[in-house]
Amino acid sequence: GAVICIAILRAAADYTSRVGFFNVGNRIVIQVRNRVFQHLQQLPMKFHDRQRSGDLIVRVTRDVSLLRDVTATAILPLVASSLVLLGMIAVMFWLHWALALLALGIIPLYWISTVRIGRQVRETARKQREREAAMATVVSESIQTIRSIKSLSLEDKKANEFDRHNRKSQKDDVRASRLSLRLSRTVDILLAVSTAIVLWYGAHLVIDGSLTAGELVVFLVYLKRAFKPAQEFAKYTARIAKATAAGDRVINLLERTAEPIDQPNARRPKQLKGDFEFRNVIFGYTSGRPVIANFNLSISAGQLVAVTGPSGAGKSTLLGLLLRLYEPDSGEIFIDGHDAREYSIRALRSSFRVVLQNPVLFAASIKENIAMGSDQPLTDDQISQAAGLALAKNFIEQLPLGFETPIGERGDTLSRGQRQRLAVARAAVHRHGVLLLDEPTTGLDETNRRLVCQSLLQLARGTTTILITHDLRLAAHADQVVYMCDGCVAERGTHQSLMRRRGHYRRQFEQQVASTQLEDSMPSTIAINAASRTGG
Repeated sequence: GAVICIAILRAAADYTSRVGFFNVGNRIVIQVRNRVFQHLQQLPMKFHDRQRSGDLIVRVTRDVSLLRDVTATAILPLVASSLVLLGMIAVMFWLHWALALLALGIIPLYWISTVRIGRQVRETARKQREREAAMATVVSESIQTIRSIKSLSLEDKKANEFDRHNRKSQKDDVRASRLSLRLSRTVDILLAVSTAIVLWYGAHLVIDGSLTAGELVVFLVYLKRAFKPAQEFAKYTARIAKATAAGDRVINLLERTAEPIDQPNARRPKQLKGDFEFRNVIFGYTSGRPVIANFNLSISAGQLVAVTGPSGAGKSTLLGLLLRLYEPDSGEIFIDGHDAREYSIRALRSSFRVVLQNPVLFAASIKENIAMGSDQPLTDDQISQAAGLALAKNFIEQLPLGFETPIGERGDTLSRGQRQRLAVARAAVHRHGVLLLDEPTTGLDETNRRLVCQSLLQLARGTTTILITHDLRLAAHADQVVYMCDGCVAERGTHQSLMRRRGHYRRQFEQQVASTQLEDSMPSTIAINAASRTGG
């Protein structure tokens, strides 16, 4: 009866401890994953510009999950077993201190083996985590660019790249398992040596009458129980090493410096007037290579300012600096007469309406995508009005479910012109705020370009608007045109005044007009050439 009761109590204690360990592990993973994800969103754009998306996904998901699994199945049980070890050692010394000293004499050898092999296992596990991150990067890039991969017939190349990383990862995994098994067998041998020494010396004590046979048997049982944590540690070495490598990667991410913290009593404007001034601003994405150098520009509230110039002149970088996605290396940016650093970052960004060159749409309905432009609940009428302002209402109503039509991830189920007009509608639901437009007509055909231009000009009416564009026909509608070159303002003025100067802006404008006229005449030219070849 006593044996049965002890077994029941032991089973209940084991069940309770394991459930408790898993609960602790789950709480840990929830808190850590939330903290990692929030910190990831707060990291500056310079970090994200250089980081691989697949690697970050692995850190937030698999690395954190591995910490939970190992915490629940290995680390916490080892901690509990270590407490049992201390109790067993105390009992062994109480039974016979000389035998206890002999039994524990192998600890230095165990420590040396664990340190030496454990270091190799951790290094192998670290390489494996890097391989898995590389595989995730290949998968992420392939999914995001699947259209280009299929168009260029790069399936085999990407498959071979994934296979290379996969084979190396498996090779590292096998090596880590082999090292872990070597440590396990080493511990078993050391335990056997310790048991043999205790049995040999204990037998002599029994023969001399200093120890009873029963006491020796009890001592051997306690010895085996005492070294169970060492055996478990050797068993879980590979898993713990992987968790250590995963933990290092998570900690490395958390130690990255986040965006600047708001100053005490930071300004939180409900609405910006739209007065901007750049004073001697210098900025570069990498040290020693400025994209913007000694940049000076003033923009008055209510103006539509077009910023144009050759690619790489630093035009889009201006919007990143205004949104405080980046901080100037030197110089100052004033917004409504105050240094931009005096504003709360989140409040400042919420005061802008942004339409990007490649608008980002989410895997949700059209109504939900438009509503994301406002931090307040919107009615169906407000969403419909915003779509009408963006000249998107007609094509939305022709869809099977209208505004409730779900769209694919990144909006791939829509045409480029439709995605751009939805981006304009998203900006239109936020009635107040400075409008930032970054190459909104790039890649559009003439019909969609005109529709987007009409919607943008309606949206820009009565509000400060900064338009980054290569389309000088759109720039001609601006109150002020800024032509940038090599990170500086090369020319500035109205469209008419810049055309009179006969500078860079006029030459580029005339080239665009001539190119457009040539494209318009191409169909008739092709028809004439075809007729001449057929004798028509």
